[in-house]
Amino acid sequence: MANVFQKFFGAVESFFTRGKAKEVVDAVEADLAKVADILPHAIPIVEDIAALTPNRTVQEVSAVLTKYVGPVAQQIDDNPAAIGNILLNTATAAVQKNLPPELAGAATRLIQTGVQMAVVAVNAQPASPVPAAK
Repeated sequence: MANVFQKFFGAVESFFTRGKAKEVVDAVEADLAKVADILPHAIPIVEDIAALTPNRTVQEVSAVLTKYVGPVAQQIDDNPAAIGNILLNTATAAVQKNLPPELAGAATRLIQTGVQMAVVAVNAQPASPVPAAK
């Protein structure tokens, strides 16, 4: 019975270490490495945007747009999906603008992945302890 498992897992391993599958795995690993390089540049921007939009109101989003993009003449929809997309796109543009030269040509999808991972990292941080009232 162990021989059957060895053959099965050997075939699975062989699939991921040869031919087209290996090329895909190598490409994914290269993309993840680039995202890891982008992440330290995304975290401060995501932290700033999160601090400026604690309630995600239209006014807060407008302030973020003004800071990172400039004055915006277009109406902002007051729904969570639209606001989330605006914040993602704004953070992506800000990160892209602030990347060092060696990362400047990174694909937008990788920068957005870095921004989304930064959101996860920022949200995973414990809140600052509130001092006890005296």
